[in-house]
Amino acid sequence: MFEATPVIQATLKGCAANVGPQIGVELEVGEIDTETSSTLPEGVLAVLPLSVEIGEDSLGSITLSAPIEEIVVLARRMLGDDEPDKERDLSSEDLEACGEVLNLMAGAADQSFREEFGEELRLEPRDWWCTNDPGEDAFAEGEHLSGVTTISVPGGPGVHLTLRFPIGIVDRAAAAQTAIVHGCVLLAGLGDGLRSEIVPILEAAKINVETVDRDAEDAAVQYARADVIVLSSDREGGLDLLRSLRKSDATWKTPSVFCLSDPTHESVVRAVECGASHLLKVPISEPDLLRILASTQS
Repeated sequence: MFEATPVIQATLKGCAANVGPQIGVELEVGEIDTETSSTLPEGVLAVLPLSVEIGEDSLGSITLSAPIEEIVVLARRMLGDDEPDKERDLSSEDLEACGEVLNLMAGAADQSFREEFGEELRLEPRDWWCTNDPGEDAFAEGEHLSGVTTISVPGGPGVHLTLRFPIGIVDRAAAAQTAIVHGCVLLAGLGDGLRSEIVPILEAAKINVETVDRDAEDAAVQYARADVIVLSSDREGGLDLLRSLRKSDATWKTPSVFCLSDPTHESVVRAVECGASHLLKVPISEPDLLRILASTQS
């Protein structure tokens, strides 16, 4: 799996750095913790969804959230309120200012993701919502990775801020950047079962994927134009094809990923001797596949 901690830390620290100048103070950032959980966030939260996009394609959505009674303290400071920490009902001006604070934080998230994954990627903020009046909005279910911290005015109350995104989205972002460089991943002579595992993962990551049968008349042409070739031992002749591709003038530099079911020391050594650039265990793990494809760039 792509290491997500740096982009989490950069985003949460950037949120404080973007908001601080607008309220005239340098916000303090507490310890940043990360956790993986399927539990949905609880409480009355202000939630800003951000779509992770490359070109016209969306790789998924992440959320920034904070308790509404805490983030409104920052919003009131932005408005120049004389008593920003005083508890009272939220006004329409308070809510509008909360949206402005969240949008400043969205800018920090966009910047940190661009720096990590390249300028082609962007985070597009959507309309923010509150959990006590969600309308048709809701937190996505399933396992998510979260970064949690507290940002605070020196000597003042803290705002508990959470960055939450689906497991694997940073791997898809990294792989999508790889796809821009590599262009095409070719599945060469894979069995139906393995192909049905791999294709949805690559398509979800917006990676151009093609398939070719070993006996196809235009197989040599497809091998030559591929940027990465995925082969397997699940069908007879996999090692022979791997060896021939490594010996060919047209493909000897092309990265190859060789899939192995229940790999043993002997099978791994044979695959490497036949020219495999990378090895991948079957059944396929989405993070492992995307990580390996990302590593082929180097």
